[in-house]
Amino acid sequence: MDRAIRVLFVCAGNICRSAMAEAFFHHLAANRPGLHHVEVASAGTIAYDGNRPLAPCVTVMQDDYGIDMSAHRARRIRAGMEAELILTMDPNVAQQVRGLGVVGDVLPLGEFVGSPGEHVEDPYGGSEDEYRQCARQLERLVRALGDKLDTTPAPRKP
Repeated sequence: MDRAIRVLFVCAGNICRSAMAEAFFHHLAANRPGLHHVEVASAGTIAYDGNRPLAPCVTVMQDDYGIDMSAHRARRIRAGMEAELILTMDPNVAQQVRGLGVVGDVLPLGEFVGSPGEHVEDPYGGSEDEYRQCARQLERLVRALGDKLDTTPAPRKP
């Protein structure tokens, strides 16, 4: 594929779910040349620009996956933003995004990767275990997304 594809992960505040999804994708793509054509970012429907990710997210991502997401800063999704794929964490966020006038295909992440009805629940205010559960789900969904977008040719059968 010659042309880059832009993917935007979206949740509410862009300080947890969508930020973790973005971090997972960057980590995954670093060692998969078939994903180098994918540009990934994240945003939130009610985000305050510049907010830092939640401490439990940073801790879980670092301790469990070796991913440092402490430099992430939230940004609000706005009308006119564009991406080929705008992947939301749940259907409510998808509905909000569709009403904002962003340009691109808007779908819940679970639906896009072949798991219709699977939503990523917001762990905001929950226990560290809830953040861990959210991270495990996002890792699985982002891996499925990576598999779907990977342009590496399948190995030839002898």
